[in-house]
Amino acid sequence: MLELYQIPLSEIPIKRISEKQQPIIALVNKILASIKADDYLENTTKQAKLREYERQIDQRVYKLYGLTKNEIKIVEGK
Repeated sequence: MLELYQIPLSEIPIKRISEKQQPIIALVNKILASIKADDYLENTTKQAKLREYERQIDQRVYKLYGLTKNEIKIVEGK
């Protein structure tokens, strides 16, 4: 059984939306537009672009939270 309590949840460091996050929002919008395309599953170019957008988002989030190289390795499971 899962129980959620306010105190531990309120301690999760979630960054507020600011101008710094606008590029992340733009990348997410590009991803959403790509996967909605009728030919996405057959189009390897679009799939490669999507992976690149995801990589860019990851890098921006790592920078936003100030992660070290070792922390990034943990997050990426390396």
